[in-house]
Amino acid sequence: MPDGADLPASQEDGPTRPAHAPRRRGRPNLLDREQILSTALAMLETDGPAGFTMNKLAHRLGASVMTLYTYFPSRDALIDAAGAKIFSTFEPPAEELPWRDAVRAWLWQLYRMFERHPVGLRLIKWDGAVTPSWLKVWMPLMRILTRAGFSGEPLLLAANWVGRVGMALLMAQISARGELTSIREAAERNGALSEADRALLAHVPDDPVGDYSDTLYAFGISNIVRGLEELTSA
Repeated sequence: MPDGADLPASQEDGPTRPAHAPRRRGRPNLLDREQILSTALAMLETDGPAGFTMNKLAHRLGASVMTLYTYFPSRDALIDAAGAKIFSTFEPPAEELPWRDAVRAWLWQLYRMFERHPVGLRLIKWDGAVTPSWLKVWMPLMRILTRAGFSGEPLLLAANWVGRVGMALLMAQISARGELTSIREAAERNGALSEADRALLAHVPDDPVGDYSDTLYAFGISNIVRGLEELTSA
């Protein structure tokens, strides 16, 4: 080729690039608050609050810990927000319901919320104090009891009665799953039981009716309402 002849532009600029050269990978998608909360909640359900750390969460999300701190200033703040996410799903009973029906509805809504998110039971109180977002669940009960005629100290007594017994019922409902079968299995391993006791336990079903725990919870609710009726007439 004669000196000074023009070269094709592709040769002037260097080797020709392949027609479909791979693009450089761009920056990863930024996290958002909802994604962080959802992942944290899933980890809390699995590991519990004691096993939850920002480092583990960052690893799960493929992000740095400092990125998480741009959304939540601390681990406790994130756990509080996770509790708020759970409690925000609570649907209070309709205001026009008679108070007895409203108490029953409140307790069943509580049951459904914690059935979806059992770890929420451990997030009502965090770091020695009641989580502020729990008030979204608690205040509808206070309004129901006010409609029932409670005020002042009796209102506090009634609210504690419903709340504490309701929580105990929830724990009983959770542990009741598979409990009857476990009793049978324990009896089979225990050679010290009398024949009469073995005959008695033979009536315990291996696979009780599917709504056994619901029946237990409903029975407890009836007793809670009965207790409130006694308090109103006291």
